Amino acid sequence: MNNSQINILNDFLNLYLVIFGIAITLFTVIYSFIVNKKEELLKILDSINQGNNSPLTDQKRYFTILQIKRYKAINKHLIAITILSISLYITSFITNRILSSYKIKLILFYGISIITIILFIYILIIIAKVIFNYKKNTKI
Repeated sequence: MNNSQINILNDFLNLYLVIFGIAITLFTVIYSFIVNKKEELLKILDSINQGNNSPLTDQKRYFTILQIKRYKAINKHLIAITILSISLYITSFITNRILSSYKIKLILFYGISIITIILFIYILIIIAKVIFNYKKNTKI
């Protein structure tokens, strides 16, 4: 491997840590939203069980469940991004600092590069979906 490829792998290492950190942070924030929405749902269901059922209560229950499902879907993507970024980090670290075989390093370098492009496309798709849902759900 030449110096530019080694520099690229070093940049990849930093990039994967950044992606990992952002994904974990977002996962944690959304997880707390899920917990809060579940508590809200339990209150709504308790109210329904006490006989305080109305169309407004049913609507609150429906929208709370819908929000929980959306949050869970986003968190599934964040889990995938987290696992992929940490896997790429470990693979890049091993490729860059531990392996000695030139051929294996070169093959892994190109494999890592291709998977990184796929990861970025995946992240861009998820961002586009979130923005689309944001616009759709906040339309007045």
